[in-house]
Amino acid sequence: MNVRTSTQTSSSERAIAAVFVACITFVVGYSATRTYLSRPVDPRTGTPSTVVPHQAELWKGLGE
Repeated sequence: MNVRTSTQTSSSERAIAAVFVACITFVVGYSATRTYLSRPVDPRTGTPSTVVPHQAELWKGLGE
């Protein structure tokens, strides 16, 4: 008899969780990028920012 406990997960549950995490990651990254690009000028130089930075660049100030 195969009894499933609450700590075991099926492969379909893992796949659903992976898709959910990927969607959340995309939404957070997209939102951060749009927020970053909506700034009219670069606060460090005072000139318009026209280069799209990598997402890691957007989050580097979070740990400081």
